[in-house]
Amino acid sequence: MFEDVFTAQSALPGYVDLEEGVVYRVEVQPAQARVAIRVRRHPSLPPLLMVPMSGEGAASQTRSYLIVPRASDEYRIDVSVLRDEPVRLRIWTDPREMSHYAKMRLQTRGLPMAGFSVRVVSLGAFARPFGPANTTPSTPPGNASAAGLEACLALTPRGTWLKGPIGGCVLTLGRYWRPRPAGGMLFIGTEPRLELTRPAARVEGSVAVTLGIGTSVAVPNEMPGMDYLVLGVGLHSATRVPALGRHLYLEAEAGLARIQELAEDPETKGPTRLVPRGAAGLQLRF
Repeated sequence: MFEDVFTAQSALPGYVDLEEGVVYRVEVQPAQARVAIRVRRHPSLPPLLMVPMSGEGAASQTRSYLIVPRASDEYRIDVSVLRDEPVRLRIWTDPREMSHYAKMRLQTRGLPMAGFSVRVVSLGAFARPFGPANTTPSTPPGNASAAGLEACLALTPRGTWLKGPIGGCVLTLGRYWRPRPAGGMLFIGTEPRLELTRPAARVEGSVAVTLGIGTSVAVPNEMPGMDYLVLGVGLHSATRVPALGRHLYLEAEAGLARIQELAEDPETKGPTRLVPRGAAGLQLRF
């Protein structure tokens, strides 16, 4: 398809037409030469990613690469000649690698990229605000449980964007309610997960780590506000519900959360409680 020889005396680039999604093999001799292939009309864009093929060309001092253009266009080839000897460059389509690439695309077609879930969450009793907010009588310190709703924007593991087993909530927003006069709590955090089950398992299981900050919603004229640091770990499961469509999953999670009161004085460590945490809800993957 393309073959040329570049010398140190000639700094002229080469040009070749490449098609989108086609796997090309680039062979360079000698192996030490440097090659950059970029769209001719947009020279400021980064060059094509050249994936080296290991274990080839050791005897002949050649180096082979694979490239897959993202757009059909005319491409410019820049070759850096490191020595006085000429550099031979060849580019051609590789049917074997093209077949392998087609299988990979077929396997990943239709995989979800992300997900959005809404779930009901329950937290065990932890420190509540105390003392007079204004002029009301003081309320003694104590603990109170919480229950509420969480919304999670997640990246799905082994999907289109994330190929490995790590995914989970990039952003979690929660609103919890507590018995009066403890008030409620707002929560913002993140929840990465490590998937433990095999790909495409009917029931997905993973280990989840929760990290975030909560702030109490003070009851007017009764309680002042309070901030919390939340760190938790638990087991998370997700099960697809065929009756609800291929993109809807039932979620459930159980674990422990360490909730520490953040005192007004940064040098003062507030009380800490280790409480049970449970959640259940629906996730939509897209």
